[in-house]
Amino acid sequence: MQVHLDLHWIIKVDGLVRLPDGRLIPKDGNKCMKEVVEVLNKGKAGIIPVAKIQNKTALFQDSMHLSTYVQSQCIEDPI
Repeated sequence: MQVHLDLHWIIKVDGLVRLPDGRLIPKDGNKCMKEVVEVLNKGKAGIIPVAKIQNKTALFQDSMHLSTYVQSQCIEDPI
């Protein structure tokens, strides 16, 4: 439980364990609270949390260096 508290996956309110937004931890059939909390906080494959990105400047593009794209429509001459 201390690991989940340190990761801010759960909080203690008046001695009760809750989700960070204060809601009760939902019950899920045969899973214990630990498993439910881990499933709720499991990262999605291919998604990198912004907090883990070292250099955030790569996320922003300078509009001065962007090329302008123009959409044109090709009109064929009727024969």
